[in-house]
Amino acid sequence: RGSFPWGREDAELTEHYRRLGAWYRAHPCLREGECSLRAEDEDTLVLTRWDETERITLSANRREGKIALS
Repeated sequence: RGSFPWGREDAELTEHYRRLGAWYRAHPCLREGECSLRAEDEDTLVLTRWDETERITLSANRREGKIALS
């Protein structure tokens, strides 16, 4: 932790990770559910996690702009 910028934290980045942690705690399928990872194309990855009660799909796109997933 010596490299952490104590006193100069990036508030926006810290809040982003705080929200991610809240999602992780609020949705058990992100911790314990089934998992599927696929390449939509050479620029897009799609991760789906699910359990008996919910399904969450996340995508990572390295292109400019929006994309449509199949």
